[in-house]
Amino acid sequence: VTAVRLPDGLSFVVYEFWDGEEEWKRHLQSAPNKAFQHVKVDTLCQPETMSSVAVPAAWCSVNRD
Repeated sequence: VTAVRLPDGLSFVVYEFWDGEEEWKRHLQSAPNKAFQHVKVDTLCQPETMSSVAVPAAWCSVNRD
């Protein structure tokens, strides 16, 4: 298994390398693989979380050169 981070810094591509097609097909039918697929779907079905932090105006400066 190899994971590559995409340029957006938020996404990954996971590559799996198998010795043969039969082993790959067995893996697709395995309980751990099916559980992993459900986790991905469940995660995508959840709304994104968003939070904010108030910053005092005194901390901000505007450079007007």
